[in-house]
Amino acid sequence: MNFCVLVKVSRRIVSFWYQSEGSSYNPLVIKEANEIPLFFYVSGNDFIFGESARDRFFSNDPNAYGNYFEIIKDPVNILLFQAIRNQLNNFLLRY
Repeated sequence: MNFCVLVKVSRRIVSFWYQSEGSSYNPLVIKEANEIPLFFYVSGNDFIFGESARDRFFSNDPNAYGNYFEIIKDPVNILLFQAIRNQLNNFLLRY
């Protein structure tokens, strides 16, 4: 089976789409959604991406990151790659 995964990144959201066997793209639903808020929480070995991280960010948690494109110059730039990799691993483990 051939398939393609598309990751769309905007200022506030990352969305996942898939295409299989030449069909049109469909939402790739991982943990009940294909759109995930672009927020991160990192502390020790804890890595959270999405709504929980957004809640921590707006609660002024110093280990929560938002405004990704404003802080991308910092070592935080690896966070987006890590988040996308985690989401795709969740998808691939299901199949």
